[in-house]
Amino acid sequence: MSGLSAYIIHLPHGFREPVLVFYSQIMPFPSIVYFNEAHTFSHYYTSTIVALFPLFSFFVFYGLLYVLFFKKKYRMISKEDWILFGIAILLIMANSSQMDVRRVMPSFFIFFYLYIKIFNQNPQLSKRRINNLLGCGYAGLLLIYTLIKVG
Repeated sequence: MSGLSAYIIHLPHGFREPVLVFYSQIMPFPSIVYFNEAHTFSHYYTSTIVALFPLFSFFVFYGLLYVLFFKKKYRMISKEDWILFGIAILLIMANSSQMDVRRVMPSFFIFFYLYIKIFNQNPQLSKRRINNLLGCGYAGLLLIYTLIKVG
């Protein structure tokens, strides 16, 4: 384990788990690192899937959090959906000792379900504006990563 994951895994318990929940949705970061190890077509194909998942997951998870807490749409989710959301978060926290994309993927379907449900119930929400905001945030993370690696 290298990079940001190595620093996060050494954080104190109680603080590490919530940080890993947020980090798990962009892991591996940057996602293009898998292309460095690819040598055959099948490796490139697999690397493409693994590289696209964190980007898609970033927009869904952080878009969901933005709408729920900054746009105050948390009241529109039923108790059953909050339980599903809690199960997904607990699933990520339970796998925090050995973070891997395939261990986090099952929780993604719950986040995606809630994301679709909220945007279908609220057609007035501007998906383009939210995605532009998140895209700038992701680009900012890449810029910070590049500055740290170069500097």
